[in-house]
Amino acid sequence: MKKVCFVTFPFSGLCDWFFNCCIELKIILVGNDYYDGSESHNAANNKFLFKQKVDHLFDEYEVIKSVGHVRLSAVFHGRKEINTNNRFLFRNDVKLIDTNHELLSIKQRDFKAIVGIRDPRDQMLSMFNAWKAEDFNSFCHKKIYDWIWFYEKCLQYPNIKIFKFEDRKKDEFKFLKEIVKFMSVDFADDELRQAVLNSSFEKMKQLQDEMINKYPEYLKSFQGGIIKSGVVSQYLLEKNRHYKKAFDFIIKKTATLMKKYGYTEEQIYGDKVSNMLKINKLFTSDNSL
Repeated sequence: MKKVCFVTFPFSGLCDWFFNCCIELKIILVGNDYYDGSESHNAANNKFLFKQKVDHLFDEYEVIKSVGHVRLSAVFHGRKEINTNNRFLFRNDVKLIDTNHELLSIKQRDFKAIVGIRDPRDQMLSMFNAWKAEDFNSFCHKKIYDWIWFYEKCLQYPNIKIFKFEDRKKDEFKFLKEIVKFMSVDFADDELRQAVLNSSFEKMKQLQDEMINKYPEYLKSFQGGIIKSGVVSQYLLEKNRHYKKAFDFIIKKTATLMKKYGYTEEQIYGDKVSNMLKINKLFTSDNSL
């Protein structure tokens, strides 16, 4: 069985979406419970306990011969009646290892590794809002060095492929297709499109709302928070403009590393570079004086 690792810093905007796609594609996920990278199938089951996926939904999947059964625990803590002993049958040719925001262990360094990344301004902002920190400037001055250290280490692994949150939001079908290609797992385009559809924010939000109405205590018992859509360039929103000093500090520290991860100067510096490119094009065109 092929083993592929998924590595990302917190709040990359990729984890829940990608893991839900894995459920749709019957890809088994295991987690790291220990620093030595040993695998835990209990952690794997927990990872599949998304608010979007309740046990009864798995009845729609067909039984596949020669594939082992994996028991799914109750989605909602303390609601055993939801858990109806349904089983979900995973593929037996690939296993995805979620490192839970940790770097690869020594045992995992030769595995293929999916490295997920997001513009650090957005990533810091999402983390700040979720953790309800008091001061964004102070928060960034501490956390951005962890971000830099993490992603510099990832570049040292021999067999990685980088996947950016911004590319996911641009074309989720193409994004997922590139991931499974890197994993060396074959899927028909229709299967991938269905996985993307069933993992969309709208679809998951609808299901989540239905379950909240049916089980109001869900809001108190679920530990993973409420599903969010994820926004590209949220640092440009008017409500976040007062954080500009912190955003400038982030770019000053991360621009070089962002380029190594495939971000263009226009993505990094925004309108300043865009305007410079327009001026340069004007003065280098055949019609210029």
